[in-house]
Amino acid sequence: MGKVQDTINRLGGRRKQRALAEVALIIPSQQKPTTDSFPTSYKAVCNWLDAQENSDTADTDAPLTASMPTNLLRALQHSNRLQNTPAERLRITDLFRDRLQRTLQQLNGQYIGMDLPYSATDQQAFEQSSTLLGELSYGYKIALADALLGRGKLNRKSRIYTIYNAMKVIGECGLRHSQSYCSWPEKSWRDINTLMLLAENDNAVDEIVTIDGNTKQNHPDTIHQLYSALAAFSVSNCEHLQALQMDALFTSLCKNADAIVLSDAKPEYSSNLFSVALNSASSPALDTFCRYSTTNKIRYFTLQPIHDALLASYNHEPDQTGLGRLQLSKLHQIWCQQTSRNAARSSRHISFSTQTGIKDIASSLKSYTKYKRLDNPFQTNWILVN
Repeated sequence: MGKVQDTINRLGGRRKQRALAEVALIIPSQQKPTTDSFPTSYKAVCNWLDAQENSDTADTDAPLTASMPTNLLRALQHSNRLQNTPAERLRITDLFRDRLQRTLQQLNGQYIGMDLPYSATDQQAFEQSSTLLGELSYGYKIALADALLGRGKLNRKSRIYTIYNAMKVIGECGLRHSQSYCSWPEKSWRDINTLMLLAENDNAVDEIVTIDGNTKQNHPDTIHQLYSALAAFSVSNCEHLQALQMDALFTSLCKNADAIVLSDAKPEYSSNLFSVALNSASSPALDTFCRYSTTNKIRYFTLQPIHDALLASYNHEPDQTGLGRLQLSKLHQIWCQQTSRNAARSSRHISFSTQTGIKDIASSLKSYTKYKRLDNPFQTNWILVN
């Protein structure tokens, strides 16, 4: 009997290892709560948040106090690092999501569209917004991982809801980074791809997700559409756009995401074909430059359908597409045209030296004896000829 039980335990351990490998989500570790810990019940957390709002201000339009974002961030960080049941954690994360809307809106207003590089205050607002969104996604991912690993239960509807919200928050965080002309947070696409893969395994990619009894306005209805919108945005040449134009593009993609089709079969003939491996940490990219070790988890898509859909939608309903701030002439530039360089690359063996100030420039010129003017008459730089 002992040998049989040992075999059962080994098989159970292998199944758990496979489950852990499949749930490749980036989440922090959790500890058992103590009497001094942040509350882990929904009602207690709700009372704590009410007390914070009452101590801050009752006016929802008034500026936030300096301590409000910090207090919310610390509370959310503490909550995410305490053990809890998946169902209770999901309720608490939803509660934080609703209470954070005003905070995030005011933080985003402090830095989006500001001149770069950011001032110290603008940079702090950007970092606080990014960290809050990251911790909010942790809450959803932890609840999902605990349910899938048998540490609690979530029904199928709650799992779909959790996957959708985790992907949505990660995408919003990526949008804020794009609006600051920064790369998305590290391993964002590992989480997004894993969430999509889990949704496919649950046959949930085309299930309509409801939030508070209604489909979320200005956001895709299904996980498939949300993933498609994030994929399309990630391959756009957003460096051509201003911050508010990026927001308009993101909203338009979400509204028209049903025009993008993810296929597991590679089309024979298609220009500007993009692909992504769901079992990888890589973001979508042009298929020409992709090299995959396996092909069973690759999804292919092209942006021509969404390009046509946005143009048609704008021609018929110009106020309903979200493209009011986005010049339509740029759609072809950000999707269908390769980004051109403003200047050609210089040879690697040539070095450029710069000086400021008359005395420093004169001193530098005296130290060299052989110079040649660049062929471009409008180019004022000088290079040393070796």
